[in-house]
Amino acid sequence: MEILNKAFADLRKRGYLARQCFSCCSSCAGYALTQEAVKKSTAGKTVRGCVFYHRQDRDGFNESGTLLLRFGNMTSTQMGVIGIESKLVGDEVIEVLASHGIPTKWSGDPSACIEVYPNDAK
Repeated sequence: MEILNKAFADLRKRGYLARQCFSCCSSCAGYALTQEAVKKSTAGKTVRGCVFYHRQDRDGFNESGTLLLRFGNMTSTQMGVIGIESKLVGDEVIEVLASHGIPTKWSGDPSACIEVYPNDAK
């Protein structure tokens, strides 16, 4: 999954909180990412959004060969974090993965996960 590591590094360079095999589930990961976004924002850093998969997603990948990526903006009036529209986050994640030759499938719905096929990367 080295190719996926490189794609996630590129997403971090673009200002995303991009985490792999992060936390146990979506709820715990969402909480931890929100806390991280607040910390970065307080330090004056911009957070464009987040993209991650958690341990349950990794386990599903090991069984099916399809990895589900979760993503979204981090905009909150409480946090003062600068985010972009969730659909744009999804579009940019797809763009970065494609630049690394990683096949994806996504409906374009910001509430749906992006299906990723890292084993089929070219």
